[in-house]
Amino acid sequence: ALFVLEIPHRMGLEYFEALSPATIASIIAVLVNRWWTGNSVTGYFEYPFLAPELPSAVYGSAVVYGLFGAGVGTIYAMGALRLKVWVHDWFHAKPVNTPDGDDARHEAMLDGTVVNAQVPLLPSQKSKKRVPSVPQRPLARSFSESISELGCCAFRNEPIRAAAAGALAGAVVGIIGLVVPHTFFWGEAQLQTLIDKGRTPLPVFNTDEEWSAALSQYSFCLIDPNDSVAVLNGFSLECSLLITASKVVVVGLSLGTGIIGGHFWGPLFIGCSASHFFTGIVDVISKARGGFGKELAAFPCVAILCTMASAHVVTFRAHMAIMLILTLTISAFNPKDNSDFSV
Repeated sequence: ALFVLEIPHRMGLEYFEALSPATIASIIAVLVNRWWTGNSVTGYFEYPFLAPELPSAVYGSAVVYGLFGAGVGTIYAMGALRLKVWVHDWFHAKPVNTPDGDDARHEAMLDGTVVNAQVPLLPSQKSKKRVPSVPQRPLARSFSESISELGCCAFRNEPIRAAAAGALAGAVVGIIGLVVPHTFFWGEAQLQTLIDKGRTPLPVFNTDEEWSAALSQYSFCLIDPNDSVAVLNGFSLECSLLITASKVVVVGLSLGTGIIGGHFWGPLFIGCSASHFFTGIVDVISKARGGFGKELAAFPCVAILCTMASAHVVTFRAHMAIMLILTLTISAFNPKDNSDFSV
């Protein structure tokens, strides 16, 4: 309830009058759901060990995690948006030139008099005041625009263009998914696997069925549950970086095709994998420098939660809601020396 009240506005929570009734309605809905289904009231995810008492230095570490997560969230938001616009612009024909500029071209597109006009994904905000046109130096054209100008890869029919762009983006997403299967689907079911560094088998993959084994034969960063050493170590530092980068690409390409979907689990997904990369790098530097900065890698659970939260806040600006969501979805904290994570 708090989340949906925070996200619609740039200035944060504005519909504060609706906070109490929306919260009460949300609580009643959860209680009715639990009573009807018989499910216990519990969280969803098991996080690494967290001591009952934490040193005061953890506050400083949390600030560092937050700054790192903000950077990760910024890269995610900018990368996904850039890829989304890029896919939207694939195979566009050369825009129709009209004497009145972009505004007339958009109106003609809506009226149906021009069917091959390119309507940008993010239209520019222009002033209503008319100003004399001044000759300007032509801007550098992007790679996709240069290809479209050749005429070999441009489609003037919009449905055909959208189908071609969607098929190409889908093929790329599928290939990435075969190599990094963690990026398949929206990320909620895969988040537990990321939290415990691959010790929990991925849903769909890592099963005994023949078709699943065929899909995962070219995959990286999958942990064999029968290999005790691999289970103890989890996936590597390189895998953390690979999964983070791959998810940004997959989300951007997928949303650029117009397929129904959203960003809610994306920032949490990359925030979790990026936190493992951060703590892994800190651990390597600490060992090489005689323990310098080791407190930043002492509590991976705090690193995961802070990085996930700050990456999500950059995308949605729902500061209070994400803290409640992450806290209420905690199911348990695994002992420090226990690698037997539940599936």
